[in-house]
Amino acid sequence: MKFTLLLAGLSLVAAAPADADASAYSNVLNIINKHQGHHAKRDLADSAKDRYLVFFKNGTSIQSINGHIQDLDSKVSPEVGAMAGTNGFAATSSNQGIQGAFDVDAFTDGKGFTGYFGSFNSSVLDSIRSSPDVASVEKDVLISLGKHAAQPVNLTELHKRDFQSTTVAQWGLSRISHLNNNVQGVNPDKPSTVRVPYNRESSKYDTTVYVVDTGTYVQHQDFGGRARWGANFVQGEPMQDLNGHGTHVSGTVAGSTVGVSGEKTSIVAVKVLNQKGQGYASTIIQGMNWVLSDYQKAGQPRSVINFSGGGASSPGLDQVFQQAVQQYGIPTVVAAGNNGQDACNESPARASKGIPGLITVGATDHLDNIAVEQDWSSAKGQCVEMFAPGVTILSLWITNDDAAATMGGTSMAAPHVSGAIAYFQSIADGVVPAAVLESWVKDASTGKVKGDLGGAANNFLWNRASF
Repeated sequence: MKFTLLLAGLSLVAAAPADADASAYSNVLNIINKHQGHHAKRDLADSAKDRYLVFFKNGTSIQSINGHIQDLDSKVSPEVGAMAGTNGFAATSSNQGIQGAFDVDAFTDGKGFTGYFGSFNSSVLDSIRSSPDVASVEKDVLISLGKHAAQPVNLTELHKRDFQSTTVAQWGLSRISHLNNNVQGVNPDKPSTVRVPYNRESSKYDTTVYVVDTGTYVQHQDFGGRARWGANFVQGEPMQDLNGHGTHVSGTVAGSTVGVSGEKTSIVAVKVLNQKGQGYASTIIQGMNWVLSDYQKAGQPRSVINFSGGGASSPGLDQVFQQAVQQYGIPTVVAAGNNGQDACNESPARASKGIPGLITVGATDHLDNIAVEQDWSSAKGQCVEMFAPGVTILSLWITNDDAAATMGGTSMAAPHVSGAIAYFQSIADGVVPAAVLESWVKDASTGKVKGDLGGAANNFLWNRASF
């Protein structure tokens, strides 16, 4: 009897810290929700000069985070508004305060809470920086896809294939299924004239690709019901791809007519970029946090993340992409960029250096040249691990559920790699680590890319199906 009571007492003691963590986590979220409810929606055209990302040190307890957030709330509480500040802090305005959290909410005890973002005056910002729990504070930056021209193509005029067909109109598919270039004689500008072989094995296992982008037209016929919405983090826009970029990327991953992967690959659309192809680093980090949380909840080990965007350098943005691979084990693919410069100067392209499983992809044309086009050129440099087709790529479009278009950029190269990783996951009998999957897609075909690579690894995507 006494032994039983003793065990019960130990159980209560053990449960207490967990309950306390859950309570602290709930309080943190309540404060942040209060702040969010008082903020007017800010258009992306607004200056981000007073908007900052704040990250806690690794291992910071949720109890300490709760104390930090409570202290911050006392300085910039929405109820204070424009009244005079207290405790020596300057007055706040309606735009001051916490605007969102960086939180993998699959962990209900706050273990996934890594930071927050918002607008703060200089005195509050100094206080945040001086906190012993804060690892870094950085300015929020605007990420843009840049201009991209889509050329509509009538998909009904093309050779629609089922997954057993070996003939395609998308030259990139054929090129990545052959070790040696077999598409030098095609005209990518006229996809209706292209008939090239695409070889691959039949899929055996379900896979998931998270496309973090402008959204995806999930009703498109070419997805055959295999695309769904995950989340939308763009304020003031519906759960819809109003730009087209994300749909084009998703089609290259898993469209039945134009996609790399097979009939068992599903697309999950995560919208972080608006109709103009723009989004804050904070918004992209939130989208990535959602992906990590959904991955934890879904229990689908055969998953891939694709982000075909980038821009100004952001350590916080780099960190969340590295986290996806290092802490969660999800192979993650990012575009190198389209400015023809060193990819090591942009985020998240630069984040992949030294991180197996995080892959930065440059673009080539159908002659295996590094892409140098009239209005864009592939980024290069030591942060680029590999190359894939990216010039005049045929994929899906948003004007109707049977629409297609050609586009170019490293944005189009990256989903070739994401689709190939999903393909390898779908045919492998075991769950393959991210670092091994990276070696499978990039290490078998070397020395193929021509031109000035600026120190980039000369690896080209090959699915190992044909020579």
